[in-house]
Amino acid sequence: MNEIIRVPVDQLTLHPENARVGDVDAIARSLERHGQTKPLIVQRSTMYVVAGNHTLKAIRQLGWAAADCVVMDM
Repeated sequence: MNEIIRVPVDQLTLHPENARVGDVDAIARSLERHGQTKPLIVQRSTMYVVAGNHTLKAIRQLGWAAADCVVMDM
């Protein structure tokens, strides 16, 4: 089982090849209401977010200092 850890958002990098389009404002509203219910998946060697790029954008928009992440060797 992978451990969920809190990672400062300034240590995380949006994946440069993420082609998905998401509604960051809607995600931010959900985070405000429910909190972060699913961790970001992060590649340990690069600290690229491989799942949850738009959630990270919303977290930054809200000014949160850290995000729940699963950091993995990939």
